Amino acid sequence: MRIPSGVTDQYIYFVAVDATDYATRETGLSSFTVYRSRNGAAAAAMTTPTINETDSTNMPGVYELLLDEDMTIGAGNDSEEMVFHITATGMAPVTRTIELYRPKITAGNTLTVESDGDLTQVNTLAGHTAQTGDSFARLGAPAGASVSADIATIDTNVDGVKTKTDSLTFTVSNQVDANAIAISGDTAAADNLEATYDGTGYTNDEAPAKQSQLSSIANVGSAVHKPASSYTLTTGTQSANLYTDTEALDGVRHTHTDVTNSIDLYYEFMIGGGTPTSVQVTGYLQGGNDSLDIQGYDWVSSSWKQIGTMQGTSSSANQVFSYDLFVDMVGSGANEGKVRVRFYAASGLSSATLAIDQIFAAFSQGSEGYDNGAVWFDSNASNTGTEVNIDGTARNPVSTSAALLSLLASTNLKKIEVVPGSTLTLGAAYEGYVINGNGAVLALNSQNIGGSIFSRFSSVSGVGTTSANQAFFEDCIFATTTVPPSIMQQCGFGATVTVGSAGDLTVIDGYSTVAGSGSPTFTKTAGQAITAEYRRFSGGLTQSGLQSGDTLTIGGPDMGTIELNGADAAVEIRGVNKGVTNNLTGSPTVNNNSIKASEVSDILGDTVDLQSRVPSALVGGRMDSNMSAINNDNTAAVNLSKSALGIIYGTAQTGTLSTTQASTDLSGYNDDQLIGRVIVWTGGNCQGEATDITDYANTNGVLTFTALTTAPANTDPFVIV
Repeated sequence: MRIPSGVTDQYIYFVAVDATDYATRETGLSSFTVYRSRNGAAAAAMTTPTINETDSTNMPGVYELLLDEDMTIGAGNDSEEMVFHITATGMAPVTRTIELYRPKITAGNTLTVESDGDLTQVNTLAGHTAQTGDSFARLGAPAGASVSADIATIDTNVDGVKTKTDSLTFTVSNQVDANAIAISGDTAAADNLEATYDGTGYTNDEAPAKQSQLSSIANVGSAVHKPASSYTLTTGTQSANLYTDTEALDGVRHTHTDVTNSIDLYYEFMIGGGTPTSVQVTGYLQGGNDSLDIQGYDWVSSSWKQIGTMQGTSSSANQVFSYDLFVDMVGSGANEGKVRVRFYAASGLSSATLAIDQIFAAFSQGSEGYDNGAVWFDSNASNTGTEVNIDGTARNPVSTSAALLSLLASTNLKKIEVVPGSTLTLGAAYEGYVINGNGAVLALNSQNIGGSIFSRFSSVSGVGTTSANQAFFEDCIFATTTVPPSIMQQCGFGATVTVGSAGDLTVIDGYSTVAGSGSPTFTKTAGQAITAEYRRFSGGLTQSGLQSGDTLTIGGPDMGTIELNGADAAVEIRGVNKGVTNNLTGSPTVNNNSIKASEVSDILGDTVDLQSRVPSALVGGRMDSNMSAINNDNTAAVNLSKSALGIIYGTAQTGTLSTTQASTDLSGYNDDQLIGRVIVWTGGNCQGEATDITDYANTNGVLTFTALTTAPANTDPFVIV
């Protein structure tokens, strides 16, 4: 997914599934944690991620994350990759990747230029605000463009424009005064425009209508009209033309005459999910003493209701009649969108002629129809109709592939919504469509699926082909399937998936649905070179049919056993797995940089064991240890121990403190016992000085020594060696 730098109103969508069975949709989630990494940098949590469930009824478990935090590219970059990792309690983690890109300069962009011609910044660039690091070339200037080479020309042109614009007048601030003397080079057109609006008047067949002309036009119905889709004749004789001639106002009239003084016929209109407002009739009833009742069919009461009359005349000139319709005069269910208008006289006519040049129903467009911009499909329905705005709507889905494709072509829509519980069996090529499965079953049926996006199908099977573009599958579960080169994101695999033609197979966040220690199998049609990438795969994986020229990358944090079958290939294995079984018989290149799950378990076990023992060895924040050797020499450690045992530690104490004597905290030694040893001061006033001891008195631990340069102070530390 690519998003321009600086845009903060885009969404990425993801499906929340249960963290235990990886299948059950999680609905009603409200607390999410989102970490984001830019260009491989350390992940950081989004401050206040906005995540909403889109539609828990029709699209359970589908959520949208608003991309509104720090969506601007840094200085010096043309594009940056951002990875989002989304977690919530009970939900399997979801990872999504987008690309931020710096927009290119195109027609309509504005460059701000100072009066001296210097290019200062890009003012507007498809939502991108100029920032540090932007430059003329980096922003996508055409080949050969050069700011430095064109500055002189810009300076000259700006000065020329300034000279001409200095004479402009501005009666209203920031609006240049102008006098239009020609329109498209035609001065007569400017004169006619003046006459139209200065009160003198200008009229001809092409001129805009005058107010007096407009005042006599009645407003009948709404702006949405439909011609008759069929008609039914019960009593009377169709004497000229057909009901299909009543769409154009061209003098070709659908004509009937009475039979035994009676006429009974009705026209039917299809208005889809709209609400009828009126019907307009242009024609005549010839017969001066005759009249017809005009009726609308009330689908609620299942009866005809009179909405007006048509009075006969002796003339055969067209007249315009308008009759109001009511909200109950439109069908539903099997009669969805039907409106019927009846012309009726049970008796009393005298050689009457009903001639209709044009008839149409006016209606207001309903809010429901091709919801989500999609044609709807339900294999459990019984609707093979292809009437636009009637069939294939959310309320009236079609049930066959033929009807579905016909409506897609008629409406120019490229999206399909499949009702849950359906089975969509492709009946022809489905290229370039977005098809949401909503938990339904998909049978590819040997059809071309190139460039289409399939999402949320609970089972995919059969054979799919392509003539050019890759197919894309998201959040689908695969049974035995043959696919063209494809991208598969967050899909599960439980059988054998075959790549039917040469190209790339990319599986992102895929997982095995095989229970126990088994694994799905990926293979290919013999002789077709493929490049297959399995990124962040979970569970076991068997890759078969490998040949020289094939390239394979397999990696994931929680993989089972990886099995390689075939002859030759270039294989790269990463991540953590239970083990790799290499059955390749040729001269493959297999770089196994993965870690076995058992090794991870051993490391974790050692870590747990160390953690259990470390706390008991801590004293005052330090770890106790017993050094048994120095530089691999046990004797050295013993000698060091003996040497350390002979060292006496002490501090000076208040009493006698001079350059030759010091009271200390030493006790337990007899008078004169320390004579001849050396005292080394390790801190305080005498730090670093050493001298020999000439006397020791047990009382107050007074030491006498050869003179120091400085007298020690209370608590100054020392050692005696």
